[in-house]
Amino acid sequence: MATPMGDDPSKEERRNRNKPKTGEDQPMNQILEREKPVPINMRVDTKKRSLIDAAVELLGTDRTSFILDAACKRAEDVIMDRQLFLLSDEAFDRFEQALDDNSIRNNKCLQKLMSRPNRWS
Repeated sequence: MATPMGDDPSKEERRNRNKPKTGEDQPMNQILEREKPVPINMRVDTKKRSLIDAAVELLGTDRTSFILDAACKRAEDVIMDRQLFLLSDEAFDRFEQALDDNSIRNNKCLQKLMSRPNRWS
């Protein structure tokens, strides 16, 4: 007995049989694509490149690693600057009291926030 194309699970299984899967049926190639290095191109003047090369030589590393490390450290600083709050003693006491009044066990938003990984991890 013939069934409509959409109702035949064996055809669906045959179509997906050779697709690598991981996690919640996410194709492996999508995950690997996110992990592949991507190019970052830039032009700099000779003085700046010489400065970078001098530091690279002192550290015994390569230019790409040096620039990437410096850029990532700066990115972390920028992100943390937007997330770090400096409070006076009085304001901190009020903040701490608010946390005590609403423990993490009862605060779903705070639980969600605290369970998120750092963006640069």
